Amino acid sequence: MRRCRERQCFRQRNVPIGTLAILLRSAKAGNRRAFLNYQTFEVSVANTPALLGTLLDILSEQGFGSIRIKHIATWRADTQVDPAQLLAMIADIGKGRLSVKNTRKLPHGAHPPTYIANAIKFLADRI
Repeated sequence: MRRCRERQCFRQRNVPIGTLAILLRSAKAGNRRAFLNYQTFEVSVANTPALLGTLLDILSEQGFGSIRIKHIATWRADTQVDPAQLLAMIADIGKGRLSVKNTRKLPHGAHPPTYIANAIKFLADRI
């Protein structure tokens, strides 16, 4: 099987550019899986009820201006998270810093977005 770079493979298979994918290759030769999601990881976290509160807590602590504080408050009030606004806030924090803060604040036993859980299960079943 011809190997290609991840981005090229996705273009050849008409996978949307913004798609987040976790590609795993099991210990068995040739047994590959792609776990896709049509949103970025951060938007998936925001759309996972068990993880949203922690994400909003982190955003609330960042000292954003009044407009962003209003966005966060409306998201807490059970309004759909606006992906563009969320990603703009995360860009200001930095994905790495957000990840560290998220790791420290997530409640014990919190589950990742479904596509990540499926990828982890796939890998764990083959170890």
